[in-house]
Amino acid sequence: MNWKLLIRNTYFKTFQKNRIETFLNAFNKKDVLELGGPSPVFSSQLIGLIPIYSVANNFTNVNFDYYTIWEKKINTGNTFKFDNRTGEQFIMEATDLHLIKDAQYDGLVSSHCLEHVSNPIKAVLEWKRVIKKGGYILIIVPNKHETFDHRRDYTTFEHIVSDFENGVKEDDMTHYDEIMKLHDREKDRGLIGVDFETRSKDNLKNRCLHHHVFNDELMKKLADFASLKLVQMDTFGVHLVYLLRK
Repeated sequence: MNWKLLIRNTYFKTFQKNRIETFLNAFNKKDVLELGGPSPVFSSQLIGLIPIYSVANNFTNVNFDYYTIWEKKINTGNTFKFDNRTGEQFIMEATDLHLIKDAQYDGLVSSHCLEHVSNPIKAVLEWKRVIKKGGYILIIVPNKHETFDHRRDYTTFEHIVSDFENGVKEDDMTHYDEIMKLHDREKDRGLIGVDFETRSKDNLKNRCLHHHVFNDELMKKLADFASLKLVQMDTFGVHLVYLLRK
């Protein structure tokens, strides 16, 4: 698919053309690893925000378990479906990509995944490890003002550094009480027919909680800590979009 034609779509006219081109060019004809996919935001079939699936050479995906609330049952092997293509599927933690060699991929993308990770610095350092020098990492996280997190404060950089230095693991429930108090359940479409408290207490199994709330300041400091260059960032509705380079 010619991605330049996609930009002419009315939907894309609301997003700056030059920014779309920068994001897409970063992954054009590249072998890309995705954390937590497939993601509609990267799809060309659904007219995604940044249709990287249509321009990349190939995609490999990582999910944390063989069953997720979002994808249901997952099998490893050549089972990852993105647009009309397939790629390899791994089951690993976002903070521990032990089955992947150093500098194995040209680039990495992640949409609405990092906020579900209790130790984001550890995750980003691991993502950096598996891409080649000069490769790009595209991270999309929620814009709290458009989500059920809008009542929560932004996470401080000092907090995520402490999590990293203390080796916080994915069973961490530090933010449980805060989430129970401030989560706007009326804005959470995923809560239909769900006991929120019970599901949240079982977060290690389902990974639905947003441990951290990101903004530009936090992402800039995270990128600097990880020795990654922040190339471009933008806000598009519910999405905060960050393009980093190794």
